[in-house]
Amino acid sequence: MDNDQRFKTLIRQFFVDFLLLFFADWAARLDLSRIEWLDNRETTGWESLLPP
Repeated sequence: MDNDQRFKTLIRQFFVDFLLLFFADWAARLDLSRIEWLDNRETTGWESLLPP
């Protein structure tokens, strides 16, 4: 497992805890039981929006 994959795994595992610890006010407004992680292959293409 490369470093990028380790980081993604950590984010997914501890995202709710991170929000609750550092952004408790925001976390209280969110439905944290319905987090949907998008596959990065589905979100590519934004590079074309950047100026040359």
